[in-house]
Amino acid sequence: LEKKSFISSTTDDVTLDSAVYYVSNFSLDPVVRLSLPIYEVFRYDSLEHKPLEAQLALKLTIDPLPENLAFKDNNVYQPIPTEFNVFVLVIVLVVL
Repeated sequence: LEKKSFISSTTDDVTLDSAVYYVSNFSLDPVVRLSLPIYEVFRYDSLEHKPLEAQLALKLTIDPLPENLAFKDNNVYQPIPTEFNVFVLVIVLVVL
């Protein structure tokens, strides 16, 4: 959904990059394993590193359904507006 990048920091010729990824998941599993590839870019080529999978604990945002559902009665007549279709009338008249 979104990615926030942070400023790189270099210590003793080692550069550390940081990013926070916001993801959405439609699985109900409490833990999901994710892995993002890392690309090392050279002058004429690149190398892909596959890090170990990390466990992502999910926070469920949907409240559980109650055991007894409460329905509201609605027996009030709802009028539906209707308009006369002139185009259909012309086609029927032409066919007749």
